[in-house]
Amino acid sequence: MLLYSKAYGSDYLSQVIYATGANPVGLSVVDVNNDNKPDITITDYGAHNIRVHFNTGNGTFVTPTIYPAGVSPHSLRVADVNNDNKLDIVVSNTNWNNVGVLLNTGTGTFQPQITYSTGIRPLFIDVGDVNRDGKPDIVVPNASSSNIGILFNIGNGTFLPQITYATTSSPQHTVITDVNGDNIPDIVVTLSTTVGIFLNAGNGTFLPEISYATGVGPHYVAAVDVNGDNKPDLITTNYNSHTISVLLHV
Repeated sequence: MLLYSKAYGSDYLSQVIYATGANPVGLSVVDVNNDNKPDITITDYGAHNIRVHFNTGNGTFVTPTIYPAGVSPHSLRVADVNNDNKLDIVVSNTNWNNVGVLLNTGTGTFQPQITYSTGIRPLFIDVGDVNRDGKPDIVVPNASSSNIGILFNIGNGTFLPQITYATTSSPQHTVITDVNGDNIPDIVVTLSTTVGIFLNAGNGTFLPEISYATGVGPHYVAAVDVNGDNKPDLITTNYNSHTISVLLHV
């Protein structure tokens, strides 16, 4: 019996433009109202809002629902932080020096944000269970405090005050991933001219930073196996060097 896979080209229709507020930055495309259609959630950095564009099902999106955020909302993550099987929103409010948590009511509408203090200028956050208690925690790069903060989830969508770990320079972007193959989530963070790794001691505490050189001004980092050896390699975009760096795991 022959099995056929559906082939398709690489062409796209012309863009459809949807208005936002000033300076959209953060982006998530995931189903937030449980209708099996991926919705668009963004931060309006200059308008201090979060916008949720619901998917009609044919690739078009309705007029967004707007939720106030803090001053200069930067990045966001969508995750179920209170274990009710509904996706919530976590946002870094960069010039308010906090993160906001907007809990999902169940229909894709969200409660007003609850804020938690961070360091100065929180940027590209990540959300994941770093202490292996089954509850997603928040990891925050505090750019002007030269540290990363971890806010542990109590279990009902509320978080403890941040615990900080010093970085050697200004952190920008964090990724939660297991880099050493022990099945425990570690933290990778971009710094001024390096990428830093914080290995998890096993209980949600972390060893001091280990750093590896990159180009100048790495903004983003991805942890992906690019050479097929089942080990996560690191790729950074170096904003000021106009380069990317690929660090192969040994």
